[in-house]
Amino acid sequence: MNKGNLTFKGTIDLNQFWPQNIKSGNTADSDADTVKVKIDKSSVKFISPSGKSKSTSVFSDAGFFHTIKNKAGVKSLKFKPVIDPKGNIDMRLQGIDAPELHYMTRIFGNPLYRQPWGETSTIELYNFLKSHTASNLLLCEVSTQVNKPNDVFDKFGRCVGDIFIKDKKGTSININHWLVEQGFAYPAFYNSMTNQEIKDILSRAASAKTKKLNIWKSLSLKMEKLDRSLTHDKKDPSYSAKDDKKPPVLFPKIFRRLWTFEIQNKQVFTTDGYQKFLLAQKDDRCCKTSDFLKSGFPKKAPLLGSFVSPNGKINFLPADIVFKEAGSSLKNSKDQLITSF
Repeated sequence: MNKGNLTFKGTIDLNQFWPQNIKSGNTADSDADTVKVKIDKSSVKFISPSGKSKSTSVFSDAGFFHTIKNKAGVKSLKFKPVIDPKGNIDMRLQGIDAPELHYMTRIFGNPLYRQPWGETSTIELYNFLKSHTASNLLLCEVSTQVNKPNDVFDKFGRCVGDIFIKDKKGTSININHWLVEQGFAYPAFYNSMTNQEIKDILSRAASAKTKKLNIWKSLSLKMEKLDRSLTHDKKDPSYSAKDDKKPPVLFPKIFRRLWTFEIQNKQVFTTDGYQKFLLAQKDDRCCKTSDFLKSGFPKKAPLLGSFVSPNGKINFLPADIVFKEAGSSLKNSKDQLITSF
């Protein structure tokens, strides 16, 4: 099915990236694949599959309702707009996954855990963006291929798409592509992507993969327990390239599920126990990338756990599989579904 294209312009405040955020006092804590963009609301346009273009204000009163608890344990729904009070929209860079810088403890009261190369990938993205501006602000444009407003966001309320900047000669640069070309992010595919979007990432990641550039040389295909010595302190800007640029780096999607297994579920790690956990996640489905490109995402796709062996061997490279994108429910502040641009 042909898709339309949603675009908007904005600015990236480079002080959002660790560790510049600590040095500058910026309250954001962005890493290499999640970026806050201050959106120009007047620039939001949707081009339909037929080529018809229209301006839209659909995201001015759009967001997601989340269940929260107060200190007494009473649950209520809270509306979180996709555009925050400062005019920022959270971006998840489509088609890529960088090593984790800080995951994920607001609910469970544990340290923020990170992976090797999580700090380096963030710093390298900052340095690259900084080289294209004399200030700490950088103009950008966001593009995402969708047909409905709900397709724009993931289950966490992040806008999923590509970010483009311009170099000093005015040439457009896709940040997503730059990260995989340089080996600071792995390919990470969802069934919401088009075949061409996946092929573009594959072609740009091929050289970094072959040369084992940066994070590729540290990629691990063997499950091990969570390294709890690697934590992220939001008040500490210190960085050691020597300490950060080292193996093992698990595919971040595997790392995040390992966190759920050990921290959230409080399980003692064993390789067969972790595989059983993955096999029990009945919504965590994926298929081979080669199959997806031939015939789309199957109705009964395999579970992620079927790609991991009981002995801990991970039987795929990051570019080899396509994950099923979890749905989202974009609503306005009156709790009404938003169905069209």
